[in-house]
Amino acid sequence: MTASSRRYRSARRCQWQLNSNVRAIKTLQIIKKVANAFYKYVEPSDQVRGIARFSDNRYKKKHGGLWVGGEVVLNSDSIMFAPNAMNARLHNNLHAVEIAASNIELIRSRFGWFTRIVEVKHKLGMFRFRCYGAKNLVERYLGASNSP
Repeated sequence: MTASSRRYRSARRCQWQLNSNVRAIKTLQIIKKVANAFYKYVEPSDQVRGIARFSDNRYKKKHGGLWVGGEVVLNSDSIMFAPNAMNARLHNNLHAVEIAASNIELIRSRFGWFTRIVEVKHKLGMFRFRCYGAKNLVERYLGASNSP
């Protein structure tokens, strides 16, 4: 048996297992989006200087927090946001966020300039993120969570 035929059989076996699991468990497909999340307690690090630091501090004072870039992942178990490497380096008190689906009370989209804002109300407060296609993302999430 050649290496390519072993890989083919292995891939077919994995595909069969994947298909049988998908039929057995109705879950939301994983949705990944590049997004910005709103953080109240994040601070610019010492690497941020000059006009950028001034702008960050001014925006935070006016709006109560900063928008931080990263990736949001929605699935049937949770909603997760992980900041990208650049923002992780340029901000202090920045951490990934994971909200279990059982803790989510409300998810909705609202108006935002250029991109809509998704608000996730959960038992401990509110998590907000913005991305392109936010309205469709919320509809897909709610449609999957309401299906039997």
